[in-house]
Parts: sequence; C-alpha cells; structure tokens
Amino acid sequence: MVENRFISLEPKGRGSQYTFTYKLPANSIFYFLTSRFDENQDNDSIRQDATDCEIQLEVYENNGIFLGMNDKPEQAYQSGGMYYNGALNKLGTHIASLSKRYYGQPLWFNLNSIKKAGYSTAFLSGEGWCDAGTMKNIRVMASRYSDGRKETFHLSDTLYQITGYGRTLEENDLSGYIFDTALQNTISPLTTQPQVFHIKGQSQYFNFILSDSQHETSYAKNELAVTYKLFTTSNRTITEVTDHKQKLNKFEMVNTIRLDIGRLIDEYPNVGYVEAYLSWRLETEPSQEEQYRIVSHPLRFQILSECLHKVNDFAFLNRLGGWSSFNFAGTEKTDFKASATTNYKTHTPDKLISSEIESVYNKSVTEQFSAETMPVTKEVCDWLKELSTSRAVYELSTKRYVIVDELNIKHDTKDELFRLEMKYHYSDAYNARIE
Repeated sequence: MVENRFISLEPKGRGSQYTFTYKLPANSIFYFLTSRFDENQDNDSIRQDATDCEIQLEVYENNGIFLGMNDKPEQAYQSGGMYYNGALNKLGTHIASLSKRYYGQPLWFNLNSIKKAGYSTAFLSGEGWCDAGTMKNIRVMASRYSDGRKETFHLSDTLYQITGYGRTLEENDLSGYIFDTALQNTISPLTTQPQVFHIKGQSQYFNFILSDSQHETSYAKNELAVTYKLFTTSNRTITEVTDHKQKLNKFEMVNTIRLDIGRLIDEYPNVGYVEAYLSWRLETEPSQEEQYRIVSHPLRFQILSECLHKVNDFAFLNRLGGWSSFNFAGTEKTDFKASATTNYKTHTPDKLISSEIESVYNKSVTEQFSAETMPVTKEVCDWLKELSTSRAVYELSTKRYVIVDELNIKHDTKDELFRLEMKYHYSDAYNARIE
C-alpha cells in the first residue's frame, strides 16, 4: 500500500487560458483532488494577478432580433478566450468602443450617451399601421485587455432602448405597455393620458409595444386590430366595430395607427364618446368564425361639437415613445417681423428717379405663431408638459416640424380650468436673405 503520496498541479498563471482538466483513472479508488489557495491572494477573476487592466466594450445596434425572441448565443472556448457560435452574425452594426481602467472596483458605462433611438414620421401619412421608429436594440461585448492579450468574457443579451423622457430618478418600467403574444396579457396604450376630447377632423393615435417570440415564423392568420366601442352621452352602447386588422408578422416593435373616429361619427349618429382597444385573434379553423379578444385598456375620446370648436391639432412624441396629439382650439396669433440692413451709393449725375441711393443689402425675418387651448383641467395641463418637452412636434394641418418656443404651464388649487398658450415657429424659417 502506498501512503502519503501527493501530486501538486499548479498553473503558471491565472485566467481562463491557464485552466486544466484532471481525469481520474478508471480503476482508481483512493484518488482525491483538492485545491489550495492563499487567503491573501487576489481572487478577482477580471483583474487576476495584475495591478490593473483595461475593460473594453464594443457596442452594436440593430441586430434584427425582435423583442421577445430568443437571443441566447451558444458559447464555446478557443485558445483560452471565448467566442460565440451563431451570435457573431447577430451582433448588428458596430457603433462605438468604450474603455476604462479597472482597479478592482465596479465600473459604470453610460450606454445612453452613445446614440439614442430616433423616431419615424410615417404616422403623418395616416395610412394603416406604421412603425413609430422609437425603439432600437443594442448589444455589448466586454473584453479584458492586459499585457497585450485581449480576452472576451461577456456578450450581453439584446438590450432595447426606446425614445422617451421623464424625471431622471423616476422608476422606468414599460412592462405594462408591452403586448406579449406568449402571455396574451392586457396592456395599456402607450400614453399617459388615456382620456381626451375629440372634434371631428382631429387626428388621434393608438400606440403599443409588441413582444413576439416567434415573430419570424408567426402564423399568417394571427392578427391584431383595433376594436371601437361607441356610446351615447347617457352611456348607452351603440355598437362595436373591429377595424385596422393586420397580420401579426407585419407589425414592428412600436406600432402607431391613426384612428378613424370621424368615419364612425358619420355612420352612427348621437355618439357621445368612443373607446378604442387593441384586440387579438389567434389562428382558427377555416370553418370557425373570426373571434377577436380585447387585450388592452381603452383610450377614451369624448366627442365635442364641430360647430362650437375648431381643429388646430399638433402631434408630438410623448414620453413613453408613442405619438399623441392635442388640439389648440382657442385663439391663434401670428407675429411676423421683417427688418432690413441697407447701404448707400454715391449720388452721381446719371441717377434716375428709379435708381437706388439707399439699397437693401440683407433682410432679416422673424416669424412666431401662438395657439391657445380651450379651458382644460389640471390633469391635461400636467400632460402637456410632455408636449413642451418633446423633441418632435408637428403641425398636422401642414405636416410641418415646429419648434416650441414657449409653453408656460401654471396652475393652482384655486381654479379648476385653465387656458394655456403655446408659442412656436416652423423649423424652415421664412427665407428673405438677399446676398
């Protein structure tokens, strides 16, 4: 019998490139594998034995993975480093490289500062469902760089970023606005103001976020639509209409549609208010009747008389990443000012009565518009903070991009209704420059 015989296996360094595997002989009985380490030794797997190292992030965007789809890459090791089978072609487009020195303390990288998600103006055409364009995805690959060696140790899940805004430290949770086809959950429309007034001719929008784990292979007969419920002013149901049907695989991650409330008002008289819901239909047998199930809370539109109110509506990108509209039905004003820069010419004998002595060298024009609301509640005033803060505002009568110069929102507990005035100008300034 052999006793007190030990074999010591010690790597030449620390890290994945120095790992090894020990296999016990098939006929072994008294073999034991133990590990021993110095308690004072640095066990930081990132820094390893180095005093410091560099952490490098490679950031990619738009990898084509739809929200809800499986994005887990297969992992394998090669030459001490890590590579990802089946994932390299799903990294997307490289947009940035970030790096920081690592000294054993947590590092933070602000990915929002790299490149924010944008938006699409396809909704201005008003033709069916369109992509709001407010969501993009990003993926991060993290590597450790030290002593001329670069080791990739992490590939993130696909992260989704939506164009929005709010208070910096507010909780930011959009899960209640995402319709998941696997859960078939009930959601809220992508707005913070689900009850508004409507005047015939005004544009209203319905927005939602879609998560679909089988989006590339979704059944062609699965559909999403909008269900309208029409009521009288006395809260009596008039009818229910399902419209704007579209196959599931035609939808994007953030979807917008211009609602057709005006047509419903024409077809069904005495409408007091309209509710709009997102509805869902699963694939059914051809012999079965189509059944749509409501899967959202309603947007409610109280109908106002078109004889008493005018339409002067604006669309804006709300803080949740959807498109909303508001009608400034009050007084409109225009402030147009033009000033000239002139120079003088010598008065010579050949000058005629039509000759220029003082002539215009340059014209400077400023143009500002003002629109006033009808009396609105405190809740609507708070909602209009989003309009004044939004980076994208459009005048729907002309479809022109406008810049909000001023929208002062002041309300108190003494009054119940308030009037607000918005001052704005077009992004394409009146061009009177003479050169």
